[in-house]
Amino acid sequence: MPRISQYERALYNPRLHEELLNKAVKGKKTRRGFAMAIYRVWCKMAEAYGQDPKWEVFCKKGHDCPANTYHVAWESMPYELSQSGMMIHNEYFYGEHYWSFSIIPYEGGW
Repeated sequence: MPRISQYERALYNPRLHEELLNKAVKGKKTRRGFAMAIYRVWCKMAEAYGQDPKWEVFCKKGHDCPANTYHVAWESMPYELSQSGMMIHNEYFYGEHYWSFSIIPYEGGW
């Protein structure tokens, strides 16, 4: 029986998805680092879901958001994950939903 990766498991479990993202952003001290950590996880999850992350996932500075921050999105995120109300944070930043399938990091972690 093939092993299921942590990214595949997180596709079907919103709690594991949130834990995976929070683990990835832990200790990131810049908005770019915080955003890129989310981006890398979502790229791996998109691949596990059979999607091409080059088309489905992006991380852009100032895209539909203030010029000093980043917008990370997974356009075709599974519906269950997009509606799960993720709380992504570390001691420096927190991620706020912009659309149901995207995150924008802001200062003021917990």
